[in-house]
Amino acid sequence: MSESMLSRLDGISVVVCTHNGKERIEATLQSVFQQKTTIELAWEILVIDNASTDGTKDFCIDLKNKYDFGHSFRVVSEFNPGLNNARRKGLAESSFNWVLFCDDDNHLFDNYVQTGFNIISKNKSIGALGGMGLPVFESKKPDWFDQYHYSFAVGTQSNSNGKIQSQNPELYGAGCFFYKPALQKIFATGFQTIMSDRKGTSLSSGGDVEWCYLIHLMKYEIWFSDELKFYHLMTAGRLTWEYYIKLKVGIANGVALIFPYRFYFKSGNQHQIFYFLNYIQRWVIICLTYYQLLIKLVFKPSNTKDSKIILGKQILKANLKSYTKNLFASLKHYNRINTLLNNLQ
Repeated sequence: MSESMLSRLDGISVVVCTHNGKERIEATLQSVFQQKTTIELAWEILVIDNASTDGTKDFCIDLKNKYDFGHSFRVVSEFNPGLNNARRKGLAESSFNWVLFCDDDNHLFDNYVQTGFNIISKNKSIGALGGMGLPVFESKKPDWFDQYHYSFAVGTQSNSNGKIQSQNPELYGAGCFFYKPALQKIFATGFQTIMSDRKGTSLSSGGDVEWCYLIHLMKYEIWFSDELKFYHLMTAGRLTWEYYIKLKVGIANGVALIFPYRFYFKSGNQHQIFYFLNYIQRWVIICLTYYQLLIKLVFKPSNTKDSKIILGKQILKANLKSYTKNLFASLKHYNRINTLLNNLQ
């Protein structure tokens, strides 16, 4: 095995980000403590206590002693709230080249770390590797859940195992391995990400997608494997239609901000006038679609009570709002991406 290969495979840092997770994190950490790995695999657990006020930090330390965990275990505080801040902290504090993000409501199968390492070790082109979340319901599963499950970070993420064959390859952040040196190289330039992520009661998201796109910009591949499985707890509060609409609106609020990446993957480094025209074209399409729906609802008012139509209306409205207010921020970030890639050449 080459020296460069060894440098990529020196271990796994399992990073668990949590905010006031005392009531749910024990099962998560127990699943990580019980990972079955070979003696050759070096790995650690790093809990990022993200502005918790419920004693999560001390509770996690007690759990390490309770389960007599023999590998490296640390709890690090991140006082700036928000999942993106917690993940950046985990990336900075991790000891190894591969970081596995495990949400505090994920329960990893006991072969997750080893299986992920085995896949990575055989495919040095990988920059991010995702698994398959399996929902565990705290209350009765809603009738609509199976149709919309992906938004909850469960289910398959590709039609087949291996490289995701998409112009815009992405993974949900839960249970995802990221190649740390690639992200560090980007952040070392001072590059600032544009997507926010969940903070408090806000359901804005997209930070995990942006990290995948950054990895893709670095010419690494984005992979999925259904051999990597974890349970994802679906609490009762997340299983209402009202919550799902709020979740989808939170995602839709960021579509204009993620557009620079998708445009770059399609068209590369273009003059900003060309970017501007494509952005406006997208805005016009969304605008026409939204107002066509409103006109239809005027002539068929009975449809205003149809749950799918309500969902579609809210998503379109959020998309339109995003493109209307984020033109200059989006254009600035497109230029930032081009500058980044020029600096990395």
